[in-house]
Amino acid sequence: DDASSEPATPSGSDKTGSNTNVSRADRSTSDDQLILETTPTLRPTLLLIGITFLAGTVAVGYLIANPETIAGDPTLTEVVWNIIGVLVVLVVARLVLRLWILQRTTYQIRSDTLRREFSLLYRHHEREVPLRQLRGHEYQQSRIQTLLGYGTVMLLTGGTNQSLGLIEFEDVPNPDEIRAHVTELAATRD
Repeated sequence: DDASSEPATPSGSDKTGSNTNVSRADRSTSDDQLILETTPTLRPTLLLIGITFLAGTVAVGYLIANPETIAGDPTLTEVVWNIIGVLVVLVVARLVLRLWILQRTTYQIRSDTLRREFSLLYRHHEREVPLRQLRGHEYQQSRIQTLLGYGTVMLLTGGTNQSLGLIEFEDVPNPDEIRAHVTELAATRD
């Protein structure tokens, strides 16, 4: 289910979605070496799917067991539990789509660049930011994220002509390690 961050060692290309460290010499210069590659954890999304399904099941079960709950009208109660059922299905479908995207997302820290990429069906999105444009970073980890062992590292970037904005490594396992690598690389750039 969950992938963890590991120091990079060059290996063969693997498009199966597994968390392997891949050397991509064709995309980067020889001095832009892969330092760390990781994928987001699936735990928060799986937890939300479970909570949504459980809450929807409890609500619908209560309304079915007590058909005169809403204004004493069983027909109105049936409409409400049907609406709750449809909403649960839509929310769970959206979370399953998010799960699918997260499984296909990778974050890379290289000696000269930061990279986030994902593929979904025929769409491939890749964002690569040169480390020299890194202006700062923020680390977020709530109490629940601390208990589950993941967090988010946000990297603020900017250029001379146009701001590149924010690149997020969200829901990553071992966010302290990612932050340490980014801080170390930024310090060597100064």
